Amino acid sequence: MKKNYFLFTFLLLSFVGFAQNVTITKIIETDCGDPYVKSVELYVDGTVDFSTEVVVNFMQNGKAWSENQIDVSALGLISNQFVYISRDFTLMQAEFPGTTFDASNTIITNLATNGDDGYQIVLNGAVVSQFGKTETDADADNVWEHDDSVVSRKSGIVDTGAWDETHWDYSGKNSIDGMTACKGGAGAEAFLSDLGGTYPLGSGSGWTAALSTKAFSKAELSIYPNPVNNGLVTIKSPLAGVKNVVMFDAIGRNVLKTELTAEALDVSELGAGLYLLKVTIGDRSVTHKLVIN
Repeated sequence: MKKNYFLFTFLLLSFVGFAQNVTITKIIETDCGDPYVKSVELYVDGTVDFSTEVVVNFMQNGKAWSENQIDVSALGLISNQFVYISRDFTLMQAEFPGTTFDASNTIITNLATNGDDGYQIVLNGAVVSQFGKTETDADADNVWEHDDSVVSRKSGIVDTGAWDETHWDYSGKNSIDGMTACKGGAGAEAFLSDLGGTYPLGSGSGWTAALSTKAFSKAELSIYPNPVNNGLVTIKSPLAGVKNVVMFDAIGRNVLKTELTAEALDVSELGAGLYLLKVTIGDRSVTHKLVIN
């Protein structure tokens, strides 16, 4: 039995990163009434099965990520395209006539999301994208408070899966009031086009190149020991560059984030348990399950 345990550990360490990713690229929150124009835009890099591989967590009023989930399973298999989580097909189409919304690219949810809530994407057990600070209800003091506004991920920045407000452009709270077609304005599409940059819906056809990461080959990265018994993990790679390291606990909370220039990572402050360790060097990325004793 003990030999099987170490074989299992070896297989976990041999697993090489994501060949795919799902990135939150835009949050749209408008002043349209029931059934509302609220939408989360995601970019799928590679091929992802939403019915088996993806969990979308929704943080309402600063509660735990795990308390609310948006069912996206009906999207099924998606490859290299933008998809949307929205409240209503008809209103979305009226605001964005240049984009076709149907069952192939859009999930309709009845969850009452608001401009102070957060979103988190979990792919194959690892947090790969997050909008909003964990267990924090946004208010006037939070930059990510986004009532009646649009926030858009900046292009050219790798999504590490951790929340970083500097990675986002904000149109400004209440900036879209009166601009939507539902309120007699030119429409949300025109509003986003006027903002330019990364704002227009489906913008950044270069997301694949700008935001995606490649998997390490076995020769390019080694992580050991696993389990960790002395509080130190060795992350060794012949590739040049800083190692960006992010760790998540079993319920998806970010418990460690650092830039590593040496090979030793100190995890002695973390309690015993199962963690997800994500390492990024340049355009290479991998996520491992890591056990701390």
